[in-house]
Amino acid sequence: MKKRIVTLALVSLAFVSCNETKSTVPEQHSEPVTVAPATEEVVVPFTLLSNYFIKNDFKEADLQGVLITSQAEFEKVFGAAATMGANGKPTAIDFTTQNVIACIGATSDMENKLTVNDVKSVGTSLVVNYSIEEGKKQSFTSRNFVGLLVDKKYTGAVELVKK
Repeated sequence: MKKRIVTLALVSLAFVSCNETKSTVPEQHSEPVTVAPATEEVVVPFTLLSNYFIKNDFKEADLQGVLITSQAEFEKVFGAAATMGANGKPTAIDFTTQNVIACIGATSDMENKLTVNDVKSVGTSLVVNYSIEEGKKQSFTSRNFVGLLVDKKYTGAVELVKK
């Protein structure tokens, strides 16, 4: 009788052990499972630059986005346009902690207003969502642009998206 109880206990223990082992083994899939990498989208805070102008020798092109990371690069594109009054000084830029995103349009005789709605860091790109309010014809030509001051941690190719 003792032999039967011991044998029954061993068989029960083996059965329980097999069930526990089976439950801890991960399931096997017949097809490989692929997970697409998630592209994180981060809103980039920015400050508008004021009292600057695009230099005449900057390359003429349709609306373009440029990331400027140094004072030397900045001075190739922009000149300061100080005016009288409390708000007449150009926006201060510290290229050790900040970059500039420049959205520069073509020279035109139309009074167009370029507005940046938001900037997002998506993967390796800085996506600038903008809109253009078309105005009336002017008797002179000008070049529309918007300069955005952003933290140096936001870098990448600038992509312009019209909303």
